[in-house]
Amino acid sequence: MAPRWFRVCRSWSLEFHDIHMNTISEDLLKALYSRPVQSIRLANAKFEDQQSFSTFVGLFPQLTNLDCHQVSVKNPRRIPVEERCSALHTFRGNQSPDIWRLALNGSLGSSKILRKVILNDVTYSDLSFVGLFLQRSSTASALEELNVTHDHARQSAAVKHAWKEKPPVLDVSHVKKLGIDIHGRVRDTYLRNPLEVVLQWWMKSLAPPEKESSLEQLTIVVGMNKGSIYIAQDAGATWKALDLLLTDGRFPALQSVRVVIKVWKPTTLKKGERQKGLIQRNCPRLKRSQKLHVTIGHVKTKDNYFMKTHLL
Repeated sequence: MAPRWFRVCRSWSLEFHDIHMNTISEDLLKALYSRPVQSIRLANAKFEDQQSFSTFVGLFPQLTNLDCHQVSVKNPRRIPVEERCSALHTFRGNQSPDIWRLALNGSLGSSKILRKVILNDVTYSDLSFVGLFLQRSSTASALEELNVTHDHARQSAAVKHAWKEKPPVLDVSHVKKLGIDIHGRVRDTYLRNPLEVVLQWWMKSLAPPEKESSLEQLTIVVGMNKGSIYIAQDAGATWKALDLLLTDGRFPALQSVRVVIKVWKPTTLKKGERQKGLIQRNCPRLKRSQKLHVTIGHVKTKDNYFMKTHLL
């Protein structure tokens, strides 16, 4: 009988959850890596350090899909970059930059063949590292989809100043599908109008000077909690600027712009509808071309239907 923390799915997909990975027996590991495993999901799993995580992933040369949810390392000591050859092309990582940095720097397999990357809980200080990965991926032309969510929690007032100055711009002009999540929590970002500041920064990243974008689908997730303070009523100018940018001829492949408004209690869906109207009114070109789609829903738990079907 398989342990409760382990499951083998069809097509040799593995799942490990609620486990410290050094408790797995050598015999079980040998039995697993002799199989053509293509997909692994790790949830609430802990590794001793980056080296043990990298070694574990390296046991599966046919691995193409790696999903890490709340995966951490006990010892945060960074390891030297040692590029591996693998088939990994889809990576989802959250919570710990100690984990997702390994995927982006090539330690889990060549970062040049990654086609889909989902990074959760990206802080301001992580942006330059993501930028280096994007520079490398632009020359390889493999990366098609990038989803980046921000977790600015408990960062210092220096971060506020940095956002207002000139944060490093990411060149995402080669990405076909881009998803960005703007938390919009004043107490976490130290910004009075986080939506405007962060979205305006992303707009600079979307269209570097003298470059035509390959963007086909853009998803923007924004949050509402305790009223319109998080999506300010006067943010219409920012949405209008986005509308003008995406319709100025530099985005010939653009097919859809999806805005997802997630609402927490005590904010009501009615207040969310007002913000939906604000966005639609200030994006007339995208709306006229039927490329704009605004969705609103109540976020009750992390596992509810709206979160699963509409968020990144």
